Amino acid sequence: METSHSLSTPVSFFPSTFRSTGNNSEQLSNEDLLETTQQEMMFLKKELARKEEEITKLRQVDATFTETATFNLEDIENWTIEQVISWFESLGLGQYKEAVLEYRVNGLLLVNLEGNDWAELGIQNALHIKKIEVS
Repeated sequence: METSHSLSTPVSFFPSTFRSTGNNSEQLSNEDLLETTQQEMMFLKKELARKEEEITKLRQVDATFTETATFNLEDIENWTIEQVISWFESLGLGQYKEAVLEYRVNGLLLVNLEGNDWAELGIQNALHIKKIEVS
């Protein structure tokens, strides 16, 4: 079973030359060190591939954001979900990204939100709602 590691989870990238067996510690053989090192190399290669994929996705999002950084409010009804998210982020309201995705809020839906719709979307802060409405 493979476990994922976050930045808060310390990961040892170098094999220990000692193995604990109950109350005794014994020095690892060269073969055990080699196997441990190979396992760690495989882990690092998988982590590197995962991080490279993450970087690629972030670059795509960045490119999308750059393309939509100028918002044509006259065309808001035709905005995609991604454009709505970018707009929310530009307002400093990126914390609502997941709700926009979950409820698939595109431009047409956005301009027709009113009253209790904001609470349904998870936006309950009156100042956040006002910021959205006047922007």
